[in-house]
Amino acid sequence: MFPERKELDFFNTDMVCGPDEIRITEETDYLSYFAKRTEKYCGDGSITYLFSRAAPDNIIARKPDAKILAVLRNPFALVSFLYHFRRFNDRLVASDIEACLDEGERYFAANHPADGPMDTLYKLSGFAQYADGVERYQTLFGRENFHIIIYEDLIADRGRIFRDIFRFLDVDADFTPVNTVINKTRIKRSQFIHILMSRVFQLPPVRYSAQKLPKRIRHRIYSRIVSLNTVKAERPPLEVHLRDRLMPKFRRDVEKLSTLIDRDLSFWLADPADTRPADATLPA
Repeated sequence: MFPERKELDFFNTDMVCGPDEIRITEETDYLSYFAKRTEKYCGDGSITYLFSRAAPDNIIARKPDAKILAVLRNPFALVSFLYHFRRFNDRLVASDIEACLDEGERYFAANHPADGPMDTLYKLSGFAQYADGVERYQTLFGRENFHIIIYEDLIADRGRIFRDIFRFLDVDADFTPVNTVINKTRIKRSQFIHILMSRVFQLPPVRYSAQKLPKRIRHRIYSRIVSLNTVKAERPPLEVHLRDRLMPKFRRDVEKLSTLIDRDLSFWLADPADTRPADATLPA
């Protein structure tokens, strides 16, 4: 259903999503990922499309009958995931998670979307606020073409959720997909090897040779090399003071989202690992 590369980031033209050498900007390059696919549907799994103001219009202009799937998870868990994911990939704008939140707030206070592309490196807590994006897609594509999956439902009853997805796509609901864990938290085996590899890739002869290869081949080679210096690890939850800081904006977003999709998501705002005293007051 999906091409070999998950996030093509082609339609979010109002965002800066990553290094130019791996982002898909040409339509011919984008379509090449689907050229040999024969399925009824072929997907583009770019998470930034939900937060891009331009992506919905760009998608419907090229594919007015598109089916949109969105997986939404606890916003606090997503912030923790994004921070550790970017830390592993050396794409942090500051030294720790709190400083990253500070830099993000300063950046978005100084840069309005109308001024040009928004740099997603600074969008940490913003990627955990779903309501405005959901509203854009519901309005443009209609509820019948926009299907939302709650991540916690997927974990609790994978079979039912996949059957719901298959019915939404009007494909065989009895198909059983392979159970694969994607993007589990990773750490580097050796920081020295990581730095060495980064410097080697910057050498002019290496960069020149790499430019001769198709982007998809470069991406595959780089991903394989990185995986050899990687080990999986458990991701720690957000600290209480960070949850308190994010609670007001997440509460507003969760309440709006709950109304949009007719589902009470207030359980996202509860922290089972909360260590505050029982009589403590939560942020409004």
